[in-house]
Amino acid sequence: MVPLMMIIAIPFAIPIGMALAIAREPAWYSYLFVSRWSARRGKLPKKTIDFLEDMHRVGLFRIDGAAYRFRHIELQRHLLNKTSDRR
Repeated sequence: MVPLMMIIAIPFAIPIGMALAIAREPAWYSYLFVSRWSARRGKLPKKTIDFLEDMHRVGLFRIDGAAYRFRHIELQRHLLNKTSDRR
């Protein structure tokens, strides 16, 4: 049998634990939220890191520190123009 105190504490413990985790590592949770939200809207692939690694492997992106950058400025401009045409 589950003690009454646990039944009362669990609904409070989960949100408090999540809030503390977000406060401790805000960048990770921001990335997680935005990447999932963008993937559901069709703006990003569902497996973003796999996509970026594939683009690096085929030579379209280069790694600059912790960031992926376009290797060819013409491709970046082309994609930016395609995006701005849709709006």
